[in-house]
Amino acid sequence: MFETLIASGLGLLAKVGLAKGKDWLKEKTGVDLDKAALSPEDLLALQKYQMDHETELLRITLEAEGIEAKELTTRLQADMGSDSWMSKNIRPMVLAVITTSLVAALFLPASYITVERFQTIADLALWVFGFYFGARSIFDKGSMASIAGKLRK
Repeated sequence: MFETLIASGLGLLAKVGLAKGKDWLKEKTGVDLDKAALSPEDLLALQKYQMDHETELLRITLEAEGIEAKELTTRLQADMGSDSWMSKNIRPMVLAVITTSLVAALFLPASYITVERFQTIADLALWVFGFYFGARSIFDKGSMASIAGKLRK
């Protein structure tokens, strides 16, 4: 359902739908998102709602992202406050392994690693680097994967 919204250029509604739920979207837009397929009229109604209420939708999205960031910070602080060596070091170890794997894959001959496997490593690196360095806007667009793909050629 949310994939349909994104494919239809309604990414902002999809984000809010993830935060607030399908029932909230149905209440606000009058469109039942549980249908198997959305009609052109439904898509038009959703586009109109997104355009007319863009400020409110952006505010809801920012609030949801703020809550998510606070929860992540709390989780990281709990890990760092733990007495367990593993809980303090698992994330840096994952970063090191993924980075090493990506760099090693760049220099391996094509006969050792397939393009699909390299793409999987690059995609995983996007998530890990995005977590550590907070560059979600860059990673959401997939530029790291395209750079890695060009380097692989």
